[in-house]
Amino acid sequence: MSFLNSPWLKLNGDASVIDDYLEKKPIYSWWFTVHFFNVLFRAVGQVVFVNNPISGFIILVACFIPDYRIGLATTLAGSIATLTEMILQMQPWTSMRVGLTPLNAILVGSVISSLYPSIYKEDFDAKMWIFICVGSFLSVFICGGFANSLGKGNIPYLTFPFNIVAICSFLAIKPPHIQESPEMANITNMTNITNSIELDEPVPVDWLMVGRGILVSMAQVYAINDIPASILMYIGVLFSSPLLFLMSVVGATLGSIAGVFLLPNDSIGEVYDGIWGYSAILSMCALSCVFFTLSQMSIVLALVNVLGTIGVQYGLRTTLSIQNRMPYFTLPFTLPTMVFINVNDTRGLLHRVEHYSFPEKQTYDWYKSKRKETLKQIVQLTTMPAMAMQQMEQNVPKKANGVIERKKTRVSVCDAPTFIENNV
Repeated sequence: MSFLNSPWLKLNGDASVIDDYLEKKPIYSWWFTVHFFNVLFRAVGQVVFVNNPISGFIILVACFIPDYRIGLATTLAGSIATLTEMILQMQPWTSMRVGLTPLNAILVGSVISSLYPSIYKEDFDAKMWIFICVGSFLSVFICGGFANSLGKGNIPYLTFPFNIVAICSFLAIKPPHIQESPEMANITNMTNITNSIELDEPVPVDWLMVGRGILVSMAQVYAINDIPASILMYIGVLFSSPLLFLMSVVGATLGSIAGVFLLPNDSIGEVYDGIWGYSAILSMCALSCVFFTLSQMSIVLALVNVLGTIGVQYGLRTTLSIQNRMPYFTLPFTLPTMVFINVNDTRGLLHRVEHYSFPEKQTYDWYKSKRKETLKQIVQLTTMPAMAMQQMEQNVPKKANGVIERKKTRVSVCDAPTFIENNV
């Protein structure tokens, strides 16, 4: 019996038992609410490539831990996008059912509600809530547009719609006193002064805090800087896919260590807060075991993608974060991943997933089909000589009592002269 057919795994992975049960239930009936929550919870998990409503519910609960208003904003944004798509039906139900459409709205709710008060030192005002609602609604149409354009080239739009909405929202709701503040106008001078001080007295790296940054990187995907929330999110990912959990830890570790060596001493706090780990998590998981089946080549491609993510983040950190006081959101993950996802090889070691489920099943199915194909080729190679010998034996004339028996041929009276000439 395959381990993928065990009853326990019906709730893990992509929770196929829930899909099988709801598949025969009509959407526009009193089952509408059940379908709604199934899509909403899956969308929460799809931010970190988890297609499981139970894991999504665990991650949503984690969003309430640092501040209940962040959890409310995440739920509100996801609900608006889910209802919009279920009513308007702009994308196929297969994409909607797994939560792909509302996942960008989930990020709109969690990231704006978390970063707006912390960056601009503003409270949760009405303007912020309005932009969360409007941005969540618009993200559904942006996803539909990208699905009809990038989707034709088999390129997923990932979290690109969220980045568009988030950047436009932050530019619109940026308080006036931030733009005119002399503190912000002289931020480069302050950075230079701090750097000169740190050069005189270098501060050693606290590797325990680096470990803290690795731990909190998962929560930073949702723009949450809280250890208990991040631990609960890791548990949600582990419940769905241990392989995805492992790749997440690897990505967070690589990104955080890269930040230690790239950042100046005065900015090492970014590593401690998990800012250099969250994009690396998404980049590592996307190409190692989500969009490609796990193999040596997919791991190499994922490592290259992480390297590209680190480079893009370092560049955007200067242009967006330092100079314009603007977060770079998930752009360090989205931009290189949309390029490297089109890489292929001539040896067949990279297999692009066609039917998405969860990493373990995708990899198992691919290796199983590959093994069947190899056995089929071996059988063909072993049977071809035997078939050739059998055909040769049929063509060779048989002997009876030492005399070769020739094939008897019936000749009609009309064909007799031609037959005699040919034999002569």
